[in-house]
Amino acid sequence: MKRAVRVTELLLMIALVVVSIFWLQQNWNIFGQSQKLPAKVVVPANFYHNHIVGGFSIDSPERADKAAQETVQVNIQYGQPPTEDSPLGQKLTSLHMKVIDGYIASYLHYYECHRTATVKLPP
Repeated sequence: MKRAVRVTELLLMIALVVVSIFWLQQNWNIFGQSQKLPAKVVVPANFYHNHIVGGFSIDSPERADKAAQETVQVNIQYGQPPTEDSPLGQKLTSLHMKVIDGYIASYLHYYECHRTATVKLPP
C-alpha cells in the first residue's frame, strides 16, 4: 500500500513538471518575457548594390516566383542548369535572375573525398 502511494506521488510530480514546462513554452520564451512578434527588418537602400542574395536549387517556375518575391537574385544550381528555352529558363530570364552552375563544386567534392581515402594519413 505504501509503495503504491509513493509511485502515485512520483507520477503526479512528473506530470506537474511536464505540464509546467509545456505551459512555460507556450506563454514565455527562455528569458521569461512574453512572446512578441518579430520586428520588421529594415534593409538599407544600397544593400543590393553591394551584396547578392542567392538561393539553392530553384527547380520550378513557381519556386522562381517565390524566390523573386524574397529578393533572391542568383540561383545556385547543382547538376545541369536550365536551358534558355525551358519554362524554368524563361522564368529566370523574365525575373532577371542569374544562374551559377555548381557542378564543378560536386566534382571537387568527389575528388577530395577519393583523394583523402587513398592518401596515407600522418601518424
